[in-house]
Amino acid sequence: MGSPEGTELSVWVCQEEKVVCGLTKRTSCAQVVRALLRDHLAHAGDTRLLHAPPRDYCLAEKWRGFERLLPPATKLLRLWLAWGPERRNVRFVLVKWDARLPLPGLRSAEAKVVPSSSGGGGGQPAERRPAARSVRDLPRDKQRRMVRKAFRKLAKMKRLRQGRERMETLAHLIVSQDHTIRQQLSRLRELDGDIERFEGRLHSERVQSDGQNYVQETYLVEGGQLQEYLERSEAVGRLEEELERRRDTVQRLSEELEREQLWHADSGPERPEDEEGGGEDDDLRLQGELERSAWRARQLGRSLADVQQRLQQQEAELREKAEEYERLARQLERLSLGEEAAVAEDSGGEAPALCRGSAEGLAKCPPESGFASSEVNDTDSDTGISSTHSQDSEPPCVGVFPSPQNYL
Repeated sequence: MGSPEGTELSVWVCQEEKVVCGLTKRTSCAQVVRALLRDHLAHAGDTRLLHAPPRDYCLAEKWRGFERLLPPATKLLRLWLAWGPERRNVRFVLVKWDARLPLPGLRSAEAKVVPSSSGGGGGQPAERRPAARSVRDLPRDKQRRMVRKAFRKLAKMKRLRQGRERMETLAHLIVSQDHTIRQQLSRLRELDGDIERFEGRLHSERVQSDGQNYVQETYLVEGGQLQEYLERSEAVGRLEEELERRRDTVQRLSEELEREQLWHADSGPERPEDEEGGGEDDDLRLQGELERSAWRARQLGRSLADVQQRLQQQEAELREKAEEYERLARQLERLSLGEEAAVAEDSGGEAPALCRGSAEGLAKCPPESGFASSEVNDTDSDTGISSTHSQDSEPPCVGVFPSPQNYL
């Protein structure tokens, strides 16, 4: 992009945006400051806020919360064009040079010798000399009072000027901070928009990959699934306890087997040596001990392999039992659901039939129950009481509902 002549640029002056026209590539910041001060003096009048001379002001460049003061000789248009696409985030503010520095403290009044414009050789010296002689002719204490009064007046004027300059500096500092805060708020809004766009893109990707209800499917668990998970957890806990008991049993049996083998190894091979007598030398005794140790090692190896094989078999059987348990649990759940549905359908008119069937079931008691029909009816035959009385002592019909044949 080139540098066209007569480019317009906005500059903030006392929270008011001013548009500077006619900028060229040779226009400096000092020229822009003088033009802004002239415009402020022409339009503000008595309510103006900028009282200092142009050399006390400068342009501050603000970008995304950062700020720097531009030297007076800076070519403003070249700087503006050098920003490129970031021009929309750049602001120029008119501030004082000491707006970012600590405020100066009050200083005591100082005597300053100011040459009189009316004094000297070209004026009317004859008219001024009598006044000077009259002051010198005054008493010494009165002269001191006049000097103190003059110094107090000078100190008051200096305090007023410093207070006005301090207020102006504070106003410029507040304006500068206001622009900085506005830029930071704009940056925060941009970041919020970026975050919202990123969240929307992430949501659309999750919807495409996992479906519309991916949040419920991810964080919510149905009651049936939770109950099934609890049942399986309890079953796994019981299986682990059973496995631990089996392992303890295997460990105990292996220890007993090892003790038994060691006892046989210690008692078996030593008997021939005891019968032969104690005339053997040390070499034969050491050789016998080595042979016994080797035999014990072989026995222990075989027993260890046997125990490991048995442990593997037990684990395989345990896994098969766990699978069978799960299969039976599922079958039981299906049968219980079917039975509940059948009972709900037939609960209206078949209750008396079930009672009669239960009585018939009691009459046809299988022999495995341990009581014959004669034993049930003739309980008082030894006492001489008639069987009719014993029949009166039989319990009434009790409704027993038969279980389904294919329950398991």
